[in-house]
Amino acid sequence: MHAIITNLVAQNEMQLSMWIEFFKSSSSKLMFDAGAIQSSITRIAPHKAVLINVFPNKEKAEKAKSIAADRKNKLKN
Repeated sequence: MHAIITNLVAQNEMQLSMWIEFFKSSSSKLMFDAGAIQSSITRIAPHKAVLINVFPNKEKAEKAKSIAADRKNKLKN
């Protein structure tokens, strides 16, 4: 098992809520398609959260990282 843990910090509670809803609606599917076996988001403060994606092995986790990075670059442009 290999986990990718991401700390999220938003400018305000609304921005974090919007990001979480976006993740649930589209990005979580991307992670599961890349091989994730579990994905969870935990709020730790009104504008902070922790995202945990669990993969069966490191290779699938690295693949998911690269897919997410490519998607992020496409969304920026």
